Amino acid sequence: MKTTIILFAIVIKATLSYSQIIHSNELIKITLPKQTTKISKQQLNTFSPQFNPIGSKANYIQPYNYQVEDFYLGLSNVSNGSIVNDLERMKRFQDDLNLYLIKNGNKTYRSFIKKIGNKTVLITHHISNKVGYYDFYLQNENKTLIQKGNIKYPEADSTKATALLDDILNNAQFTH
Repeated sequence: MKTTIILFAIVIKATLSYSQIIHSNELIKITLPKQTTKISKQQLNTFSPQFNPIGSKANYIQPYNYQVEDFYLGLSNVSNGSIVNDLERMKRFQDDLNLYLIKNGNKTYRSFIKKIGNKTVLITHHISNKVGYYDFYLQNENKTLIQKGNIKYPEADSTKATALLDDILNNAQFTH
């Protein structure tokens, strides 16, 4: 009987340790992968300098910071209003902003807009110093809300980072 209780306690602890984190507020719900941990300001400052959102000890870049394996995931507050509803204009702005990469010989920058169910997303991507960067702007069907986020990852894990991005974008649900 004592062994059964100990085994039951171990199973419960293991189950609770690996439960999924759900990023949500009144406008969006995103179920994050099981290996995700929320990063506090103190943890962010000790996060590997290569994958810290701005490379060294600093304040938050995004209000919501997570670690997924060796990746950094940052999510902003959901933006709403007519100023955020033009993904084409936002793409042109991002492309202009990232011209410096091409001017400095980095040919990895790309951006595109695609539909995912009833959502639309602008994705930008580039690699610099063996670190990959995804930025995304996920828009609801009514073009009134945008969830911005970014992923920073080791270049060698590009396939896993793309899978993480796809998972986030596919399961995000706007509640309004």
